[in-house]
Amino acid sequence: MAETHYFLGCDPAPAQQEKSDEGALVIERARLLTVEWSDNPSDWQRDMVFARSVKHVGKARARTWSGAIHSLHRSYGFTRIALDAGAAGGGPWIKGELSSTHQSIEGLDQECTPIVTADDTTVAQGQFILMMIKRGDALVEMLCPELSGDDQLNDFMYSLLREDLDHAALGLMPPLRDLKGELKEWSQARREAAGAMAQTVVQLSKFYVMTKDDGTYLTTKRGSRQFGSVGRKDLVSGLTYANFAFHCWLKSGEGALERAGSKDVPFGGFR
Repeated sequence: MAETHYFLGCDPAPAQQEKSDEGALVIERARLLTVEWSDNPSDWQRDMVFARSVKHVGKARARTWSGAIHSLHRSYGFTRIALDAGAAGGGPWIKGELSSTHQSIEGLDQECTPIVTADDTTVAQGQFILMMIKRGDALVEMLCPELSGDDQLNDFMYSLLREDLDHAALGLMPPLRDLKGELKEWSQARREAAGAMAQTVVQLSKFYVMTKDDGTYLTTKRGSRQFGSVGRKDLVSGLTYANFAFHCWLKSGEGALERAGSKDVPFGGFR
């Protein structure tokens, strides 16, 4: 069985109303296509296999997000979890909750091994698989060490995603209309995941690079492109982070050292 790894991208977003989305969770799967280890991205088959729009969760939002991430990690065994570090979306608070030994999972208080960043020294035993999407994070700096602004990081991550999509290196969800004969036989959880992944593709089609009247890119003072979206883009951000996490992990060389074998799971999204 092919060596398989899973990467979670988390984009929490503040909800203004009870019916608002809080953000998104998106999972990318990477399978090694060669017998020998390879740090060449083209030697990995990658697909989006799960997505979820997280709804309004009220005052306990950081704890609820943390429980959802821990729950997914139990199913997938993530190699890396990428979390938006922006304070507006609650990233720093979610990071703190992830390091707790007790999590609220499906309404029950459960004991868990903390999920922390590689440089965390506050826990004696933890899962050091969390990376914060910001300049200064050890894994981010390993892949792109000379960024002088967050605008450059955003441009870099989008470029990676766009290149992978343009070269068919990352598989997306097919249109739901192509799956009508199968949908009715799926569980509710699988249909919801399919719907969210299909919505990710829709968001991608409405996500664009901003331009001036003359057709040239609208850039920041540091020359980074600026982006816009017609409607929400939280699922696109989640996919961008998951894809970036894969590239950071591959660059780190950790997989070549560990070669832990396959971590494939029966179903948590799509195979």
